Amino acid sequence: MSATYLLPCSCGKTTEVRPHQAGEMLSCPCGATLEVPTVLQMAHLEQVPMEPGSARPSTSWGLRQSMVLIGVLIALLGIGLTVGLFVTRPQLLDTDEVHDLVNAKSAVQSWLSYREDLRIFGPAWHSKKRDAALAEDVFRRNVWMGVTLTLTAGGIILATGATLQGRAARRGALSSDFEQ
Repeated sequence: MSATYLLPCSCGKTTEVRPHQAGEMLSCPCGATLEVPTVLQMAHLEQVPMEPGSARPSTSWGLRQSMVLIGVLIALLGIGLTVGLFVTRPQLLDTDEVHDLVNAKSAVQSWLSYREDLRIFGPAWHSKKRDAALAEDVFRRNVWMGVTLTLTAGGIILATGATLQGRAARRGALSSDFEQ
């Protein structure tokens, strides 16, 4: 558990502060604004005595860590969805493979295959409808791919922003230590 210190105010009252609050601005009950000193400067403040049995376990999990975790989870979800869309994308047939398949069949086999296609797909099914359906499917998948990539980027930006915010806060606390 981290120590608790008493931050004095010009009015004579004290406010309890902890090391994780270093560099923050607090308000005294009198209304004055107090700047919490750096962790190194807190060592010069009066420490609140700990009562036996009243020690609470310290939590080091804060809002920044939560934001980093949420950002990482969003990015992982986006990556997973993107990979899923990429793996299940429609594949175009290679024209050489189609010619090889057609040339490998006899006239009777081609006729039977044509009749089977008519039975399954109906007489109105022809290449223009298949091409339109394929184009529509590709368009839908491209839109969803954009959505999942945007989701991934948003998660990365959220995690990175929360991480950089924490570093900037620590860097500001360290620079004020060197100034004094």
